[in-house]
Amino acid sequence: MDISAWLRGLGLERYEQAFRENAIDEAILPKLTAEDLRDLGVTAVGHRRILLDAIAALRAETFRDTTEHSVEPDRSGATRGRRHTMFEDSDVNYTRHIRGAVNAVIASVTGDTMCYVSAGAEHQGPPSGGVVAVLARVG
Repeated sequence: MDISAWLRGLGLERYEQAFRENAIDEAILPKLTAEDLRDLGVTAVGHRRILLDAIAALRAETFRDTTEHSVEPDRSGATRGRRHTMFEDSDVNYTRHIRGAVNAVIASVTGDTMCYVSAGAEHQGPPSGGVVAVLARVG
């Protein structure tokens, strides 16, 4: 991916040098946050918003591309990518299904399956709290 062409396409070619000097490539670009953009010198909120929206579109495109591939297992037997494991599976009850559903929603929004969803009372906060607690770092 040509980062300079991508920036020009967004009308933000003024940031080409900063992206180049900070070694922003196609592997780093989808991981950039608002704070990273500030560090790169993108001070205008409108420009940060344009970049963040375009980065989100790149993530969605990448996700779409990866879901179009075969879902057949790797013939070598190797595990690809990250895997999610739910702990405390001593019984099958509604909390297990809720954890799975919440994890799926979080993973689809963030594009990252590395998350922890708790349905145990020990993670809930105030007494009589809800069934699920989600701790997330955004941006």
